[in-house]
Amino acid sequence: MNFNALSIKTKVLIITLAGPIIIAMILAWQRVDDIRTSAIENIEAKSKAIVLMAEATRNEMARKLELGIMKPLDQIDPSKVIEAVPVVTAMQTAAINAKQANYQFRAPKVNPRNPKNTPTAEELKVLNEIKSKNLKELTIVTDDEIRYFKPIKLTQDCLFCHGDPKGKKDPTGGTMEGWKAGEIHGAFEIISSLEETNALVFKAKLGVLFWSVGILF
Repeated sequence: MNFNALSIKTKVLIITLAGPIIIAMILAWQRVDDIRTSAIENIEAKSKAIVLMAEATRNEMARKLELGIMKPLDQIDPSKVIEAVPVVTAMQTAAINAKQANYQFRAPKVNPRNPKNTPTAEELKVLNEIKSKNLKELTIVTDDEIRYFKPIKLTQDCLFCHGDPKGKKDPTGGTMEGWKAGEIHGAFEIISSLEETNALVFKAKLGVLFWSVGILF
């Protein structure tokens, strides 16, 4: 259709209608984007809170071990040592809180003793990135989910099972790796679905369409 060939009346009508529609579309799409952005920020904040709570639990247990309030790990029944390790309790705490929030908790780790913690190719890539860049945290957002990672740094109590002498069996039956305090070999990971958010965004998009049609009429 040649715009120049239209009558002045038609041109005025088109221009008059185009202005409000364009403005409405811009405002509406900004609103749609705000819905997704706000949802992602809220989920990320909750994920961080879950991990912070787990880390606080770990630090408190480690402090009590150091102060002698709790039995030293080498004085605990070998079959129960794993339950007294601070980072294990931290993982259990994170898993419970994540489940209550309808999130999924994982603890991917390089060369894990627990097969459940074997990292996927994507998780291994993230662990390498965190280690190489010394990142304090990393959030990955896709169309369908949010994955929040927080590195787990080895502390002195971790070396009871993972330190030296390398190759020796620890009290739990595992083989000591000769690792050092401060090293990163794993991470807390909180996985959150964006299914509900995507449904809200879809409804918002339908609203934009209906409003646009209404304004046009």
